[in-house]
Amino acid sequence: MDPTLEPPGDSGRETLVLQHAPRKASGPGRPGLAITAGFWVALVGFLSQPALAGVATLVTHGLYQEAEGWVTRMGQAMARHPRRRSEFGPSSPPVYLLRFDRDRNLQARLLEGTSPSLDPSGDVILLLDWNPFSGALIPINGLPESTTVVGPTIADALLSSALIPELHGPVARLPLHLVGFSRGGSLVAEISKRLGQRGVVVDHLTLLDPHPLNNDGFSDGLLPPAGWFIKDGTAANGVYENVLFADAYFQTLFMPVGAVPKGAFVRSLDDWGLNDWGYLLPHDDVHLWYHGTVEVALPDT
Repeated sequence: MDPTLEPPGDSGRETLVLQHAPRKASGPGRPGLAITAGFWVALVGFLSQPALAGVATLVTHGLYQEAEGWVTRMGQAMARHPRRRSEFGPSSPPVYLLRFDRDRNLQARLLEGTSPSLDPSGDVILLLDWNPFSGALIPINGLPESTTVVGPTIADALLSSALIPELHGPVARLPLHLVGFSRGGSLVAEISKRLGQRGVVVDHLTLLDPHPLNNDGFSDGLLPPAGWFIKDGTAANGVYENVLFADAYFQTLFMPVGAVPKGAFVRSLDDWGLNDWGYLLPHDDVHLWYHGTVEVALPDT
């Protein structure tokens, strides 16, 4: 059965309660470890697969946006980081664009880099484009959908071996770093929740001026709704317990303001001069600030 969600405890984390009995050691009447011919076949098959020791980093955008633009440039900066090349050589890890097709199936397309089995780092960088479900400036092109609907679909794709066949297994078997900006913060929170329900640990969750945070059932329009001024986001705005580490960066200089998630390392960027350079809105400058932690030259603007 699927887990249920309890209110935050003392830690501020949302608790995922598993609705099945814990695993038991083998014994009378229980499956043992009898070594059969099938075991050896499975072992040989396992050893024949490439050993991946890297991290899968997923970066995504917010309302009205798409992956083409700052998301792609940030992912490329991660792949081409000088420290990575000094450690692993000139080859770059694979950078994939994830995008929905007309049948709402998530598809992966290699943008740059080598095959996952050939890259010595074992890293995989995923640039998630969830437009038009994130919302479109022209309503005829798509209306926003709740991240509680879109998030589980993406999580299930990360659990499928069919998403990136070159990995010879699901993306979710790798350590995961999920990065979401604005409404994308709500999305990656929902992805982490769904993965936790399936027994997957998320190593790192990064929220960039998230608004709202998670469990959002609303859709933003062109005119700012009252929720844009609420600093604490939505009712359930904590980090789920299957996330090992979460960090969040927010500003309150101008709408929309970022939510302050429970159970995460939180830093306000109000004093970092977000109104001085960069984009028109301080809200967008938060992902530009994070980009600067990857690429000091700040080529984005």
